[in-house]
Amino acid sequence: MLGKILGYEVNGNLILVNYKDIQCTVTMVNERVVNFFAPFFRKERNSKAVENLKCENIEFSVEKNEGCLNVKTKLLDIRIYDDFKVDIFKSNGEALCRDFRGERKPFRRLGANFSLAAEEGHKLEGHEEYKIYVSKVMENDMYFYGLGERTGSLNKKGYHYRNWNTDDPTPHGETYAQLYKSIPFLITMKDKEACGIFFDNHFESHFDMGKENSNYYYFGAKDGNLDYYFIYGPEVSKVVNEYTNLTGKTPLPQVWTLGYQYNQLQGHTNKNSLK
Repeated sequence: MLGKILGYEVNGNLILVNYKDIQCTVTMVNERVVNFFAPFFRKERNSKAVENLKCENIEFSVEKNEGCLNVKTKLLDIRIYDDFKVDIFKSNGEALCRDFRGERKPFRRLGANFSLAAEEGHKLEGHEEYKIYVSKVMENDMYFYGLGERTGSLNKKGYHYRNWNTDDPTPHGETYAQLYKSIPFLITMKDKEACGIFFDNHFESHFDMGKENSNYYYFGAKDGNLDYYFIYGPEVSKVVNEYTNLTGKTPLPQVWTLGYQYNQLQGHTNKNSLK
Protein backbone atom coordinates (compact mmCIF):
# COMPACT_ATOMS: atom_id res chain seq x y z
CA MET A 1 0.00 0.00 0.00
CA LEU A 2 1.51 3.31 -1.08
CA GLY A 3 -0.73 5.50 1.05
CA LYS A 4 -2.12 8.92 0.29
CA ILE A 5 -0.97 11.34 -2.40
CA LEU A 6 1.24 13.92 -0.71
CA GLY A 7 1.84 16.13 -3.73
CA TYR A 8 2.87 16.23 -7.36
CA GLU A 9 5.22 17.94 -9.80
CA VAL A 10 4.96 18.48 -13.54
CA ASN A 11 8.15 18.30 -15.58
CA GLY A 12 7.42 18.47 -19.30
CA ASN A 13 5.43 15.35 -20.18
CA LEU A 14 6.14 13.79 -16.78
CA ILE A 15 3.85 14.01 -13.77
CA LEU A 16 5.68 12.98 -10.59
CA VAL A 17 3.23 11.75 -7.96
CA ASN A 18 4.63 11.70 -4.43
CA TYR A 19 3.59 9.16 -1.82
CA LYS A 20 5.11 8.60 1.63
CA ASP A 21 7.93 6.24 0.64
CA ILE A 22 7.90 6.30 -3.14
CA GLN A 23 7.58 8.62 -6.13
CA CYS A 24 5.51 7.30 -9.04
CA THR A 25 5.58 8.68 -12.57
CA VAL A 26 2.81 9.27 -15.09
CA THR A 27 4.18 9.95 -18.58
CA MET A 28 1.93 11.57 -21.17
CA VAL A 29 3.36 9.98 -24.31
CA ASN A 30 0.73 11.51 -26.61
CA GLU A 31 -3.00 12.20 -26.72
CA ARG A 32 -3.93 8.51 -26.48
CA VAL A 33 -0.95 6.82 -24.78
CA VAL A 34 -0.10 7.12 -21.06
CA ASN A 35 2.57 5.29 -19.07
CA PHE A 36 2.29 4.46 -15.36
CA PHE A 37 5.51 3.67 -13.50
CA ALA A 38 6.34 2.80 -9.89
CA PRO A 39 9.97 1.88 -9.02
CA PHE A 40 9.40 -1.14 -6.79
CA PHE A 41 12.48 -2.98 -8.12
CA ARG A 42 14.89 -0.21 -9.07
CA LYS A 43 14.54 3.52 -9.66
CA GLU A 44 15.72 3.57 -13.25
CA ARG A 45 13.73 2.08 -16.08
CA ASN A 46 15.31 -1.00 -17.57
CA SER A 47 13.03 -1.70 -20.51
CA LYS A 48 14.23 -4.12 -23.17
CA ALA A 49 11.16 -3.39 -25.30
CA VAL A 50 10.99 0.42 -25.44
CA GLU A 51 14.09 2.39 -26.39
CA ASN A 52 14.33 6.17 -26.56
CA LEU A 53 10.70 6.82 -25.66
CA LYS A 54 9.54 9.83 -27.66
CA CYS A 55 6.79 11.98 -26.19
CA GLU A 56 4.76 14.37 -28.30
CA ASN A 57 4.32 17.98 -27.29
CA ILE A 58 0.68 17.88 -26.18
CA GLU A 59 -1.49 20.07 -24.01
CA PHE A 60 -2.77 18.60 -20.76
CA SER A 61 -3.94 19.94 -17.42
CA VAL A 62 -3.24 18.65 -13.92
CA GLU A 63 -5.43 19.51 -10.96
CA LYS A 64 -5.48 18.20 -7.39
CA ASN A 65 -9.08 17.56 -6.42
CA GLU A 66 -10.44 16.10 -3.23
CA GLY A 67 -9.55 12.44 -3.34
CA CYS A 68 -7.65 12.33 -6.62
CA LEU A 69 -5.21 13.93 -9.03
CA ASN A 70 -7.04 14.79 -12.26
CA VAL A 71 -5.12 14.80 -15.57
CA LYS A 72 -6.97 15.82 -18.72
CA THR A 73 -6.03 15.73 -22.39
CA LYS A 74 -8.16 16.35 -25.46
CA LEU A 75 -9.19 12.67 -25.47
CA LEU A 76 -8.72 11.35 -21.94
CA ASP A 77 -9.68 12.13 -18.36
CA ILE A 78 -7.22 10.33 -16.05
CA ARG A 79 -7.83 10.17 -12.30
CA ILE A 80 -5.02 9.08 -9.99
CA TYR A 81 -5.90 8.13 -6.43
CA ASP A 82 -4.21 7.04 -3.21
CA ASP A 83 -2.18 3.81 -3.50
CA PHE A 84 -1.59 4.74 -7.18
CA LYS A 85 -5.03 3.52 -8.20
CA VAL A 86 -5.97 4.76 -11.66
CA ASP A 87 -9.28 5.30 -13.47
CA ILE A 88 -9.33 6.40 -17.11
CA PHE A 89 -12.34 7.96 -18.83
CA LYS A 90 -13.07 9.50 -22.19
CA SER A 91 -13.36 13.27 -22.22
CA ASN A 92 -17.17 12.87 -22.10
CA GLY A 93 -16.96 10.90 -18.83
CA GLU A 94 -17.45 7.41 -20.28
CA ALA A 95 -15.30 4.85 -18.45
CA LEU A 96 -12.53 3.14 -20.42
CA CYS A 97 -10.36 1.43 -17.81
CA ARG A 98 -10.82 1.42 -14.02
CA ASP A 99 -8.83 -0.18 -11.25
CA PHE A 100 -10.69 -2.80 -9.24
CA ARG A 101 -11.06 -1.86 -5.55
CA GLY A 102 -12.60 -5.03 -4.16
CA GLU A 103 -10.93 -7.96 -2.48
CA ARG A 104 -9.23 -10.55 -4.64
CA LYS A 105 -11.45 -13.64 -4.52
CA PRO A 106 -10.63 -16.61 -6.75
CA PHE A 107 -13.59 -18.60 -8.02
CA ARG A 108 -13.11 -22.21 -6.94
CA ARG A 109 -14.69 -25.05 -8.87
CA LEU A 110 -15.31 -27.44 -6.00
CA GLY A 111 -15.29 -31.01 -7.24
CA ALA A 112 -15.54 -34.18 -5.18
CA ASN A 113 -11.76 -34.52 -4.80
CA PHE A 114 -11.42 -30.88 -3.75
CA SER A 115 -14.09 -31.22 -1.03
CA LEU A 116 -12.63 -34.50 0.23
CA ALA A 117 -9.16 -32.97 0.55
CA ALA A 118 -10.57 -30.09 2.59
CA GLU A 119 -12.42 -32.47 4.90
CA GLU A 120 -9.22 -34.44 5.48
CA GLY A 121 -7.44 -31.28 6.60
CA HIS A 122 -5.20 -30.74 3.58
CA LYS A 123 -4.17 -27.18 2.83
CA LEU A 124 -5.81 -25.98 -0.37
CA GLU A 125 -3.88 -23.59 -2.55
CA GLY A 126 -5.47 -20.21 -3.14
CA HIS A 127 -4.50 -17.63 -5.72
CA GLU A 128 -0.88 -17.05 -6.70
CA GLU A 129 0.76 -14.03 -5.12
CA TYR A 130 2.57 -11.48 -7.28
CA LYS A 131 5.01 -8.79 -6.27
CA ILE A 132 3.53 -6.58 -9.01
CA TYR A 133 -0.23 -6.80 -9.39
CA VAL A 134 -2.83 -4.62 -11.12
CA SER A 135 -6.51 -5.57 -11.33
CA LYS A 136 -9.10 -3.82 -13.49
CA VAL A 137 -12.89 -3.80 -13.45
CA MET A 138 -14.30 -6.26 -15.99
CA GLU A 139 -17.63 -5.38 -17.58
CA ASN A 140 -19.99 -8.09 -18.81
CA ASP A 141 -19.73 -6.91 -22.41
CA MET A 142 -15.92 -6.75 -22.56
CA TYR A 143 -13.80 -8.82 -24.96
CA PHE A 144 -10.07 -9.52 -24.82
CA TYR A 145 -7.57 -10.09 -27.62
CA GLY A 146 -3.82 -10.28 -28.10
CA LEU A 147 -1.04 -11.72 -25.91
CA GLY A 148 0.76 -13.23 -28.89
CA GLU A 149 0.82 -16.90 -29.86
CA ARG A 150 -1.82 -18.57 -27.69
CA THR A 151 -4.16 -21.53 -27.70
CA GLY A 152 -7.89 -21.18 -27.20
CA SER A 153 -10.43 -18.95 -28.89
CA LEU A 154 -9.77 -15.52 -30.35
CA ASN A 155 -11.60 -13.85 -27.46
CA LYS A 156 -9.45 -14.53 -24.39
CA LYS A 157 -12.18 -13.81 -21.83
CA GLY A 158 -12.14 -16.50 -19.16
CA TYR A 159 -8.53 -17.55 -19.84
CA HIS A 160 -5.34 -17.27 -17.80
CA TYR A 161 -1.94 -17.13 -19.52
CA ARG A 162 1.63 -17.27 -18.27
CA ASN A 163 4.38 -15.28 -20.00
CA TRP A 164 7.31 -17.63 -19.72
CA ASN A 165 8.55 -19.06 -23.02
CA THR A 166 8.57 -22.83 -23.33
CA ASP A 167 8.86 -25.46 -26.05
CA ASP A 168 6.69 -28.18 -24.56
CA PRO A 169 6.16 -31.25 -26.79
CA THR A 170 2.86 -32.17 -25.12
CA PRO A 171 -0.34 -31.43 -27.09
CA HIS A 172 -1.19 -27.74 -27.13
CA GLY A 173 -4.80 -27.92 -26.00
CA GLU A 174 -7.19 -25.07 -25.38
CA THR A 175 -6.13 -24.61 -21.76
CA TYR A 176 -2.40 -24.58 -22.52
CA ALA A 177 -1.02 -21.58 -20.61
CA GLN A 178 2.23 -20.82 -22.44
CA LEU A 179 3.94 -21.32 -25.79
CA TYR A 180 6.98 -19.97 -27.63
CA LYS A 181 6.35 -16.24 -27.43
CA SER A 182 5.62 -13.97 -24.49
CA ILE A 183 3.98 -10.73 -25.61
CA PRO A 184 2.43 -8.90 -22.63
CA PHE A 185 0.14 -6.77 -24.78
CA LEU A 186 -3.62 -7.04 -24.25
CA ILE A 187 -6.41 -5.42 -26.27
CA THR A 188 -9.78 -4.87 -24.60
CA MET A 189 -12.97 -4.20 -26.56
CA LYS A 190 -16.22 -2.73 -25.25
CA ASP A 191 -19.03 -1.16 -27.27
CA LYS A 192 -16.83 -1.46 -30.39
CA GLU A 193 -14.13 0.69 -28.81
CA ALA A 194 -10.66 -0.75 -28.26
CA CYS A 195 -8.01 0.01 -25.65
CA GLY A 196 -4.61 -1.57 -25.11
CA ILE A 197 -2.46 -2.43 -22.10
CA PHE A 198 1.24 -3.11 -22.58
CA PHE A 199 2.83 -4.50 -19.40
CA ASP A 200 6.54 -3.70 -19.75
CA ASN A 201 7.94 -6.17 -17.24
CA HIS A 202 10.56 -8.82 -18.04
CA PHE A 203 10.05 -11.13 -15.11
CA GLU A 204 7.62 -14.03 -15.30
CA SER A 205 4.21 -12.41 -15.72
CA HIS A 206 0.59 -13.54 -15.87
CA PHE A 207 -2.60 -12.23 -17.47
CA ASP A 208 -5.98 -13.36 -16.17
CA MET A 209 -9.06 -12.29 -18.11
CA GLY A 210 -11.75 -13.24 -15.63
CA LYS A 211 -10.83 -16.89 -15.08
CA GLU A 212 -10.04 -16.22 -11.42
CA ASN A 213 -13.08 -13.99 -10.89
CA SER A 214 -15.56 -12.58 -13.39
CA ASN A 215 -15.59 -9.20 -11.62
CA TYR A 216 -12.04 -8.28 -12.62
CA TYR A 217 -9.14 -9.01 -14.93
CA TYR A 218 -5.54 -8.59 -13.88
CA PHE A 219 -1.89 -8.67 -14.88
CA GLY A 220 0.94 -9.37 -12.48
CA ALA A 221 4.60 -10.34 -12.27
CA LYS A 222 6.91 -12.19 -9.90
CA ASP A 223 9.16 -9.13 -9.52
CA GLY A 224 10.31 -5.95 -11.24
CA ASN A 225 8.81 -2.49 -11.52
CA LEU A 226 5.21 -1.55 -12.10
CA ASP A 227 5.48 -0.25 -15.66
CA TYR A 228 2.55 -0.32 -18.05
CA TYR A 229 1.14 1.70 -20.93
CA PHE A 230 -2.53 2.43 -21.51
CA ILE A 231 -3.42 2.97 -25.18
CA TYR A 232 -6.74 4.36 -26.38
CA GLY A 233 -7.97 3.58 -29.91
CA PRO A 234 -10.86 3.57 -30.33
CA GLU A 235 -10.03 1.48 -33.42
CA VAL A 236 -7.96 -1.70 -32.96
CA SER A 237 -5.68 -0.54 -35.78
CA LYS A 238 -4.80 2.63 -33.84
CA VAL A 239 -4.09 0.64 -30.68
CA VAL A 240 -1.75 -1.71 -32.56
CA ASN A 241 -0.08 1.21 -34.35
CA GLU A 242 0.64 3.00 -31.07
CA TYR A 243 1.96 -0.22 -29.55
CA THR A 244 4.37 -0.77 -32.44
CA ASN A 245 5.42 2.88 -32.19
CA LEU A 246 6.62 1.99 -28.69
CA THR A 247 8.31 -1.33 -29.39
CA GLY A 248 9.40 -0.86 -33.01
CA LYS A 249 8.24 -2.08 -36.39
CA THR A 250 9.79 -4.75 -38.60
CA PRO A 251 10.64 -3.38 -42.05
CA LEU A 252 9.08 -5.22 -44.99
CA PRO A 253 11.83 -7.45 -46.40
CA GLN A 254 12.60 -7.55 -50.10
CA VAL A 255 11.44 -10.70 -51.89
CA TRP A 256 14.95 -11.87 -52.73
CA THR A 257 15.88 -12.01 -49.03
CA LEU A 258 13.26 -14.67 -48.35
CA GLY A 259 15.07 -17.31 -50.38
CA TYR A 260 13.39 -20.63 -51.05
CA GLN A 261 10.47 -20.96 -48.67
CA TYR A 262 8.91 -24.37 -48.14
CA ASN A 263 6.20 -25.54 -45.78
CA GLN A 264 7.77 -27.96 -43.30
CA LEU A 265 4.44 -29.38 -42.14
CA GLN A 266 2.95 -30.40 -45.47
CA GLY A 267 4.65 -31.49 -48.66
CA HIS A 268 3.73 -29.71 -51.90
CA THR A 269 4.18 -31.32 -55.28
CA ASN A 270 2.33 -28.73 -57.33
CA LYS A 271 4.79 -26.40 -59.07
CA ASN A 272 2.57 -23.37 -58.52
CA SER A 273 2.40 -24.11 -54.79
CA LEU A 274 6.17 -24.44 -54.62
CA LYS A 275 6.57 -21.19 -56.51
